Amino acid sequence: MPLILADEEWAVAVVAIVAAVWTAIYFIVKTASSNHRRTRLATLQADAAENEARLKALMIQRGMSAAEIEQVLASGAVPKTNFVEVDEHQDAEARIVRVLSDNGYNGDAVQSILKAARVNGRIDPAAAQLVTTLAENWAKAGDIERVLRSRPVPADPDLV
Repeated sequence: MPLILADEEWAVAVVAIVAAVWTAIYFIVKTASSNHRRTRLATLQADAAENEARLKALMIQRGMSAAEIEQVLASGAVPKTNFVEVDEHQDAEARIVRVLSDNGYNGDAVQSILKAARVNGRIDPAAAQLVTTLAENWAKAGDIERVLRSRPVPADPDLV
């Protein structure tokens, strides 16, 4: 009988050790996830502050008044207005480059869209307006290219 008692004591010891190990693992995982959550939250808050600073700089650059900037920041959303105000004298290619870069398109996308927009070596104002509309509505670069390539070619290149 003492042999069975020894087996029971051994089983109790194993259960106690397993319980202690699982408790330690639980607290390690809980601490690690809590630290990760706090770090992620701090990163998100820093990113939000950086984005807000960029937005303020962009709005100041665009000539918005302090009241307009305050209204935008208070609303928590970017207004659905055209931030890209281009000079009437600015050529269509420069306008397209500005619109695409302001809307976050990379250099390769800008080049391919410009290539698709050129007809007889020139870009007409209608193509620039088309690109502006699509880019401001977050169209993919490939979709913009397809739309530009599907446009009918004007008969007289001087009217472009």
